[in-house]
Amino acid sequence: MMRIVSITLFLSVFALPLAAQYQRVVTLGGPVTEIVFALGAGDQVVAVDSSSVFPEKEIDGLPVVGYVAAVGAEGLLGLEPDLIVATSRLGPPAVVEQLKSTGVPLLIVDSPNDIPSLKDAVYQIGKKLGRDTEAKGLWSKIDRDLSAANQFAEEHGSPTVVFLLGSRGAAMAAGTDTQGGGILTLAGGKNLFSDFNGYKPITEEAILAANPDIILVGRHQAMPGEDVGPYMKRIGLERLAESTQAEIFMIGMSEYLTFGPRTGQAALKLAELFADSAK
Repeated sequence: MMRIVSITLFLSVFALPLAAQYQRVVTLGGPVTEIVFALGAGDQVVAVDSSSVFPEKEIDGLPVVGYVAAVGAEGLLGLEPDLIVATSRLGPPAVVEQLKSTGVPLLIVDSPNDIPSLKDAVYQIGKKLGRDTEAKGLWSKIDRDLSAANQFAEEHGSPTVVFLLGSRGAAMAAGTDTQGGGILTLAGGKNLFSDFNGYKPITEEAILAANPDIILVGRHQAMPGEDVGPYMKRIGLERLAESTQAEIFMIGMSEYLTFGPRTGQAALKLAELFADSAK
């Protein structure tokens, strides 16, 4: 009799929907956090990393387990997760191996920076959470937004663009395989440093020689109408603002670089900014 009961219980647990199996999910990386919440599984999230800042109200108050590329295994595992979802920026490597050795389910998706990688992330996470239907619906919405951005961009031309990130007196230009290069391309811009792989240090002289129509500068906190001068000085490009004929815009990294459910809307917004600057 005991054996029958045990088998019955095992089958009952095995038959649970995948979404019901994961009730303590930790998300590491802004894109995966936004995707999990957009799939309707936000109530299963018990902690996030410091790059996860949206949706603001829903994640407010959740424990933060460090930055996705520099998490600590002890603090994370102390939350007793039954699923960890992360981007491929997860690190350091020793911690990744430690997490894998625990037996806690770990889903790592390639960090999205273009349409194929974003679509793949949505479907992988949806499948893991048992939310395939929701994933299809979410991707349909993202795809509609991206199509609208693409159509708008085609109607308004392709400006030449440089995308910059900077800190501590040093600036870097976005090349291929970056969120910065990806979003400006989705918005219809031509990346003047697409021959770079990743982000590379850049000088004022090189930017001036490239002669861009537009310079985008990613910031964690970008205020509309903010004077670009002080920030350009902070990243070692103080003469650029005075020397270039390009228009310089500072944009929020969370909104434009996350490459999650909001990416289509962000691309359309950026395409509209490109069009306005050309008038």
